[in-house]
This record gives sequence, C-alpha cells and structure tokens, in this order.
Amino acid sequence: MNEQLTIFDLFPESAPNPGLWKCMETCANCGKYMDRFPIDRDGERCMYGFHKDGSTGNDVYQVIDSSSVVTFYCKYYKRKGSKL
Repeated sequence: MNEQLTIFDLFPESAPNPGLWKCMETCANCGKYMDRFPIDRDGERCMYGFHKDGSTGNDVYQVIDSSSVVTFYCKYYKRKGSKL
C-alpha cells in the first residue's frame, strides 16, 4: 500500500497548507527574503511574511484542532506552480 496514489498526488493544489516551517519546502514565496536563525551557522528561515507585515505578527495565523493542538500557518503561503 506504500505506492498508492492519493488525491494530493493527482491534484497537489488541493492539499492543505503545511504549517510553519514545513511550508518552506513548497512555498513559491520562500527564498525571496531569507535570514539565518538563530545565528549564521544554523538553518535558513523564510522572512517573506515578516517583510510584508513587519513585526506586527500579522504574517501568521493559528488553528487549534479538537485535541487542543495549535498549528501556525503563514498567511502568505502560495504553493509552487499555483495559479492562485
């Protein structure tokens, strides 16, 4: 069953948006404004939302599921190849 296709394989644009920071793997905006966090030797992080909204915190939103798990999402997420 490992090789079965899912609806997301056929229509990737229908997949739910990934949470921070997994969104960097598939976001068309990732790479435009980057920095190194927390210091230069560590990994890169996308600063696209911060660049758009500054330090207001308006670049992300949160969703709390029925198990009280909080997931953060970037409001500027745009899937690569998406026409939206």
